[in-house]
Amino acid sequence: IIPLPPTEGLPPGCENAAQLPYHLIPLFMDSLKELAHPIEDWFQQQKKSSDYEFGPPVCIISDFFLGWTQNTAAKLGIPRIVYHPSGAFAASVIYSLWKYMPHEQVSSDDDTVHIPEVPHPVSFPRYQISRLARAYKRSDPVSEFMRCSMNLNVKSWGTIINTFYDLEAIYIDHV
Repeated sequence: IIPLPPTEGLPPGCENAAQLPYHLIPLFMDSLKELAHPIEDWFQQQKKSSDYEFGPPVCIISDFFLGWTQNTAAKLGIPRIVYHPSGAFAASVIYSLWKYMPHEQVSSDDDTVHIPEVPHPVSFPRYQISRLARAYKRSDPVSEFMRCSMNLNVKSWGTIINTFYDLEAIYIDHV
């Protein structure tokens, strides 16, 4: 196990977001990038080791919140596969939200946000948009890291989505 390095602003020993108040979640997500070098070192050690039964790691499979692992996989010369636990429709909306930031064009949480470039017209009241996306602030390093990380997902070698083709074909094709 690779421990998460301490991060100023997070409780000591914080290893997951389960017990964190919401306002610390963006900082926690940002802190995960500190795992990049330890992960790279671990992969390099695995390549040199003969203690494994099946060979060295051949890819990175990581959650869509960990888009920064795309750069890590590229450095290591292996593919990255992004995992979306919420289905293809949600993935389509998330990609569009972080790419185009349509929720910035409205001022009230009750205003309607139109999501561009998804297979069918989709609109939500702003208050139903992800809190992480609503909390985005231009030029804020944590916000910019989150947006960059989300946008790196589209560069992944492949995607694992918790769905099946007969249910979400049009959104699977879109993602």
